[in-house]
Amino acid sequence: MGYMENIPLTTNTLAELKALLKGLQLAEQNGWVPLDINTDSAEIIQMLLTGNLIYDPTICECRLLMQRMDRVVVRHTYKEQNRVADAIAKEAAKPTLLGRSSLLAVPPMFVNDLFWADILETEVVRFWHVILTLYLKTSHCWGNYSTPTMTILCNVHFV
Repeated sequence: MGYMENIPLTTNTLAELKALLKGLQLAEQNGWVPLDINTDSAEIIQMLLTGNLIYDPTICECRLLMQRMDRVVVRHTYKEQNRVADAIAKEAAKPTLLGRSSLLAVPPMFVNDLFWADILETEVVRFWHVILTLYLKTSHCWGNYSTPTMTILCNVHFV
């Protein structure tokens, strides 16, 4: 079971929180316990732990549902490991779906390949661009010390 909604005039944070809340409501209604929640938003996890003055009403609702269901675990995952949810969110953001929501009994066709890659635990390579900057002191030049820099870009990947 899935869910997508186009929420007009909102922030990414509020959209993430509303998606979490709706997911928790669906899980409670259908008795899906234990529940494993994976989110690529470290900010949401932090807010669930410490609260946030602006979003506290929604955070409190999420906490209440998690408490009632008892066995709920929230984990951070990288965006590459959350590709199905990311694709569904992008689809829901299209103007043709403005203000609409959909319950999804099966994964939509546009995420089929991503869904099966997740099920089959296909490796996802995460590239990090690491920029190393070396500062080289040079001799006294024209009355000022100059500090030329040399920048090296290297790709580091984690599997």
